[in-house]
Amino acid sequence: MKVKVQTGQTLVTEISLHLTRRPPILAFVDVTLWNTIVVRDLRLLERQDRTRVLLMPRLQGSDGQWVTMAHPIREDTRAEIEAVVMDQYRQAEMRRRLERQRRERPVETPALS
Repeated sequence: MKVKVQTGQTLVTEISLHLTRRPPILAFVDVTLWNTIVVRDLRLLERQDRTRVLLMPRLQGSDGQWVTMAHPIREDTRAEIEAVVMDQYRQAEMRRRLERQRRERPVETPALS
């Protein structure tokens, strides 16, 4: 399920969530910052203790080491990005659950008398 949201906030202006069906990765996320730059391939991860963390994009170098390609320098910037992504993920998950319930609900047929 792909969800695209305009947030209207000054830092994160758009989010694109690609929900997965296979934990521990809950979603792949693209964020647009200031309507100017897109950061792709963030990952929303659920740890074994059920806490969630937003991982920044990374690439594996020729030496086999993983290198983070983009990340916030300031902690308040990271916190703002995480808060917006977590909020949008919760909303997308709720929409997915409601859609699943709607599909699984038995169709009521009128009683014949």
